[in-house]
Amino acid sequence: GTFTIQNKDYTPVTISGSDVTVTYGGTLNVSQYFTIDENAGTPTYKLSDASTGAGTLEGATLTMTTLGTFVVKVRTPINGVYNKGEHTLTITVNKAASAPGLPNNTMEVDYSKKKVRDITTLPEGWAWQDADKDTALTVGTAVKATAVYTGADKGNYETESVEISITRQKCAHDGEKEVVGAVDATCKEAGFTGDTKCKACGETLIPGTVIDKLTTHSYVN
Repeated sequence: GTFTIQNKDYTPVTISGSDVTVTYGGTLNVSQYFTIDENAGTPTYKLSDASTGAGTLEGATLTMTTLGTFVVKVRTPINGVYNKGEHTLTITVNKAASAPGLPNNTMEVDYSKKKVRDITTLPEGWAWQDADKDTALTVGTAVKATAVYTGADKGNYETESVEISITRQKCAHDGEKEVVGAVDATCKEAGFTGDTKCKACGETLIPGTVIDKLTTHSYVN
């Protein structure tokens, strides 16, 4: 028969990595912070219960929900004559600078927008703060209102609100028109063609004209 002689003294492997501080970014590949001996077995990563941050670790991808510390342990199994190994390090995650989609601090809106709540073009994950939603918008005069970040990862950014200067534009008169004040002429009184007005803002676009009194008479038996 045949038999195998197993070497009881495996060759050690080296795994290293220092604690690191990063800014929040949603997901993070934790393998970049470890240096693993090329002879080591395939590494597996585990998130320790000692972590203060909330998140999940799938393979080497850390998905962060909150800020805090993430204690990550890597293990490698026996690989031929090379021993198993492990190493633990701590990743501290601090706030990122600005929430995604931070709006510009100036905005022009069309005449149809009468109140701040009528503006529905904020980036995804942003909303007007409740105190400003009913603020009236004035044509040609800037009005200030604050937009706040409402994303699922709110709290992970230094800047999560912005005061926006909103200017309502003059009416473009590109909607419906109406004739107001039209009066038929009679043999006793002059008439009036009526003013053509913009239905949206009420501005007179075409002034009416006087219609002369009728010079002929109509009789009804």
